[in-house]
Amino acid sequence: VKLRSPDKILYIEIRDNTAFFYHQKIQGPGGLPLGVSGTSVCAVGNKASLLAAYLMMKRGNRLHFFYVPQIYRKPLPMEKVLAYFGRFILRPAMVEIVEASPKDIFGILDSECSLKGARAMVLGFDMDRFTEIIEEYGVKSTEHPVFYPVTGLSKDMISEMFRDTVHGENL
Repeated sequence: VKLRSPDKILYIEIRDNTAFFYHQKIQGPGGLPLGVSGTSVCAVGNKASLLAAYLMMKRGNRLHFFYVPQIYRKPLPMEKVLAYFGRFILRPAMVEIVEASPKDIFGILDSECSLKGARAMVLGFDMDRFTEIIEEYGVKSTEHPVFYPVTGLSKDMISEMFRDTVHGENL
């Protein structure tokens, strides 16, 4: 046994009478443990919505994903959405597809919150799109609160943060 310069290092972590053995430490994105901040329904379909999902997950929010490209400008194809999820979600992402008119999306997502036991909705709108959505579809209220984690960010900031986090450059 070479203690000063071993060929292989094994780590042991003991929790609740269980031992975990591992040989490699992988740096994650940081943040709170998934689920400690509750569960939400997240409407994905563009880069800003993926960034919103990433930011909410860093805050410990467990998300149920719904693909709703019809409410976003410059929507991404489903294959790209799933590819990006593979970069920051360690387990395969279950993404449900919602095919409805944009004005019905909010009611559907609100209902899904109740069905999934979620306490809120997460949307990835910048401020311009947020205002358009309210005016276009007359969304007045929902039973569940709605979080807009990227609303205060400029398009350039969203692009930069997306590139540095979701796209994988700084993961």
